[in-house]
Amino acid sequence: MYGERRGQNYNANYGSEIQSFNKFIEESSLVDIPLVGRKFTWYKPNGTVKSRIDRVLVSLEWLEKWPGSKLYAEGRSVLDHCALVLKEINIDWGPKPFRCLNVWQKDGRFKEFVRNKLKRVLNKVIDPRQSAFLEGRGLLDSVLVANEILEEVKRKKKECVVFKMDYEKAYDSVSWEFIYYMMGRLDFCGLAGVVRQAEEKKLVESIEVGEKRVKVCMLQYADDTLFFCKASTQSVLTLKAILKCFELAFGLKVNYSKSKVGGVGVNINQTMTFASILNCDIMKTPFSYLGVLVGGNHKRCVFWEGVITKLRNRLSTWKGKTLSLAGRVTKIFLWEWGSENRKIAWVAWDKICQSKDNGGLGVIDIEKFNLALLGKWIWRLKSEESGLWKDIIESKYGGWRGLRSQDQSCKESMWWRDLRKVWQLEGWGIDFEDRGQWEVGDGKEIRLWEDKWLENIPLMHKFPRLYSISLDTGCTLSQVGSWSNNDWSWKLRWRRNLFVWESSLLDLLMQKLDTKRLTREGGVKPDKWLWRDVDYTDFSVKVAYKCLMGEESVVGEDLFANFWTLKTLPSAHFLAWRVLRNAIPTKDNLSRCGIPLICDRCPLCGVEEESDVQTSWSEPRIYQVLGGIWVGFVSEIWNHRNRVVFENGRVDLVEEFTVAQRKTWSWVTVKEKSAAFSYLDWCLDPICCMRFRLMILFCTAVKEVFMLYAYRFGVVS
Repeated sequence: MYGERRGQNYNANYGSEIQSFNKFIEESSLVDIPLVGRKFTWYKPNGTVKSRIDRVLVSLEWLEKWPGSKLYAEGRSVLDHCALVLKEINIDWGPKPFRCLNVWQKDGRFKEFVRNKLKRVLNKVIDPRQSAFLEGRGLLDSVLVANEILEEVKRKKKECVVFKMDYEKAYDSVSWEFIYYMMGRLDFCGLAGVVRQAEEKKLVESIEVGEKRVKVCMLQYADDTLFFCKASTQSVLTLKAILKCFELAFGLKVNYSKSKVGGVGVNINQTMTFASILNCDIMKTPFSYLGVLVGGNHKRCVFWEGVITKLRNRLSTWKGKTLSLAGRVTKIFLWEWGSENRKIAWVAWDKICQSKDNGGLGVIDIEKFNLALLGKWIWRLKSEESGLWKDIIESKYGGWRGLRSQDQSCKESMWWRDLRKVWQLEGWGIDFEDRGQWEVGDGKEIRLWEDKWLENIPLMHKFPRLYSISLDTGCTLSQVGSWSNNDWSWKLRWRRNLFVWESSLLDLLMQKLDTKRLTREGGVKPDKWLWRDVDYTDFSVKVAYKCLMGEESVVGEDLFANFWTLKTLPSAHFLAWRVLRNAIPTKDNLSRCGIPLICDRCPLCGVEEESDVQTSWSEPRIYQVLGGIWVGFVSEIWNHRNRVVFENGRVDLVEEFTVAQRKTWSWVTVKEKSAAFSYLDWCLDPICCMRFRLMILFCTAVKEVFMLYAYRFGVVS
C-alpha cells in the first residue's frame, strides 16, 4: 500500500499500521475491489498530497454472485474526496432495449414516426414545472405563474423568497453517464425530482396558491430556473443543500455571482441573511425572467421604460431620414420618424391597418393584435390542454367560467382583469363564447344550464323559471342522465313538483334536449370547444385578429385585388397606393390641410389647379388596365413634378416618357424571370411583351393616357 499515498513522508509507525490493516482484511475473508481509472480518492485542496483512503471491501460470497464488479472513482468537485461507484458489468438485464440502425435516422418517415410516438408521452414524463420545448407548454406559461404567485403573496401579505438561479455552463461539464442513472432514479425529472422529494419530506416549504392550494416551489424553462419558498432559514438552507447535491450529481455549476435572491413581504435584513447563505446578490421586484418583467404593474409607464429605451436606441432619427416610405412601413413608422417636426398623416391609422386587399398596408394594429393574443389564453383555458399555469388559474379564479363575472374583485390580478375585458369585447359578439360552439362528447365538461351548448344562449337564460327550481345547477351533462343499452336518457331533478304552466316549459326544454343527446358511436370522446368560422375549427391569432378588425367576412376591394402583385419597386408601389388613396401632397390637398400657398396652379402646366383627380392619376379604369406600366408613369411624373418644384427643373414630357419606359422595362425583366424581350421590343410593342388579352382596351387606354398628359403639359394643342 506504499504506492497509495503521494506527497507526504512516512513515519516510523506507518509500516506497522499497513500490516495491521492487511491482516484485518485477510482474517475477515474480505476482498478489496481494485480501483479503475484513478489511483487516489482523496486530495489536499492545493493538490500536493494525494491518497487512496476510500475503498470498497466485499465478501467472497458477494464476489461469487457478482464476479464482474468494478470500482470507479468520480471526479472531485467541491469536496476533497471522490465519490465511488461500484458497478456490475456482466448483468443479464433481460430483453435488450430497441436500438435502430443509423441509416433509419435518414428516413423522414421514421423520424415522423418517432416524433408522433414521443408526443404522446413527453407531457406525462417531463415534470409540469418545465415549460420548454413541449407541445402545449410555452415561454410565457412560467411568467404567468410567477406573476400570479407574487400577486397572491402581496395581496395576502405573505412572506416569500424568490431565488433566480444561473448556471456557469449548461452542458460542457455534464457527467452524462451519471445523468442516465439519475434520470431513472428520479423519474426523468433531474433537479425537479430532487425538489419534489424535498417537498414531500417537508424539508422546504412551497408557496400555496388559490383555494385549492396548488403548491409551487420551482419553475423552469430549459436552464432558466426560478425558486419560490416561504421566508424561513430552513427552506433557504435546504435549497442550498439541493443545489450542492445537484452540482455533485450532474457536474453542472451554479453561478452564484450571477444568481439573485429577493424577498416579498420580507424585511431587508432577513433578505440580506438569505443572500449571505446563498452567496448571491439581492434583487428587487419587478425583476426580469425570460426577458419579461415579473411582479410589476404593467399599467404604469415606468414598467415599459426599458422597452421604450431599447426601441429608441434601435430606431434612431438619422436612420428614419435615410429610409423610403416602403422602408418605414417595414419598420411600422410612417409619417413622423426621422423628422424633428410633426408631419401630416395623409391616411388614417385605421385605414393603414386594414389588409392590403381592402386598401390598407396590412400594418398590424398593436392594440387589436394584443387583444387577439389575450384571446389565445382564453382558448387555451377552454381547451383540453393541461399544465401548471392552468391549475393555478382554476385554483384562483375557477377556470375560464370565472371570466363571465361582470363584477370586479380585489382578489384578481391585473392580467385576469384584462382577460375578462377581452371576453366581453364586442368584436366577438355578445362575448368570447359566441365565437365558438361545443361539440358534445362524454358530457363531462359541458354544464347543462350555464354553458352555451344547445343554442347561442345558456338554458339558464332561456328558461329562468326552471333554472331557479332545478337541483342540477352547476352539473355537467353526464350528471343529469344515464345510459340504458347505449341509449342516453335525461333525468332532471327539481326542488318541488312543477306547476301546470311550468310543465309546458319542461316539455319545450325536453324537445330541445332531445335534439342533441350524448352518444357512444365511434367511441367515447371528450367534449370539445370549436372555433366558429367558415374555414377554421381551431383558434388562431390570425383569425381572431381579423375578427376584431371587422375583416372576417369582408370581401376585398376590386381596385386593390391584384395591386400588390405588380412587378414594380416598393417605393413606386407605395407612391401609387397613395395616389389611389388621394394621399399625396398636391396643392389641392395641402390647401385642404390648412397650409397657405402662394400659388395653387399645377407646376407642370401652370394653368389648372393641381389635384390628383384633375391629372387622372387615380382613375381606376386606367390603373386596372395598365397595371405596372401605370405605376411607372405615375412614379416618374410625380418625381418630375418634384424636380420642377424643388430643384427648378424644366418640363420635358418626351424625356420623362422615355424614363418611364426604361423603368417599367427594368422592373418587369427583373421581377419576372420568364421575360426574354429586349428594351427595343418593349418600346415598340409592349402589348406583345406583356401578352395582354385585352389588347384593344389596352391600346385605347395607353393612347388616352398619352394624349391626356401630352395635352396637359402643352406638347400638343
